[in-house]
Amino acid sequence: MSKATTGKRLNDDIDDVADKFDAAKDAARDAADTAIETVGGVAANINSKLKSVGVDTSVMTDAAKDQMTDLQKMLSDELKARPFRSLAIAAGVGLLFGLLANR
Repeated sequence: MSKATTGKRLNDDIDDVADKFDAAKDAARDAADTAIETVGGVAANINSKLKSVGVDTSVMTDAAKDQMTDLQKMLSDELKARPFRSLAIAAGVGLLFGLLANR
């Protein structure tokens, strides 16, 4: 087989991979959009049902936001106080995910 033929086949293979990647990317985007719409619909449904039985969801939302702010501050303080410990934990978690992903 000549170098020109091999080069042409390689370019064709690269084009095929690029096309498949684009198709996979589009499919992932469509799946993400569908998931977001579904979750939004479920959240709206739950919100309306809670309101219909007298639960004030805005109070629950505010409480959740306050708790998240407190958690973010606590984590930030912990990272500043013990940076090497935090780095070791992050490396361990990354290693664990890497091992699990290779299975």
